[in-house]
Amino acid sequence: MNHLPQEARPTFPEEYPEDHYIHGKIIKFFPHANYGFIRDTKGKEVYFHLDEVRLLNHFHRKNIKEGLLVGFDISRTARGQRATRIKVYTLSQDSPV
Repeated sequence: MNHLPQEARPTFPEEYPEDHYIHGKIIKFFPHANYGFIRDTKGKEVYFHLDEVRLLNHFHRKNIKEGLLVGFDISRTARGQRATRIKVYTLSQDSPV
């Protein structure tokens, strides 16, 4: 587990919904390879690959980028934990985090 200082962890404004998803922020994304990493609010990084993820809210995969606040589900695979569903909450990297 990553032990990050609190200020390095993504935070969510109060207006974000209390839903069943784990909240986090896309911190790395490699568009040519279609994979990246999400950091949750506890500082843990989770891998995702767009070929293995279901995007919710009719969000198109071409709009995935670093800095987006997201909700996600995790599944354990033979290769370890991965995000399997991603719900995008913000469309701008300029959003407060």
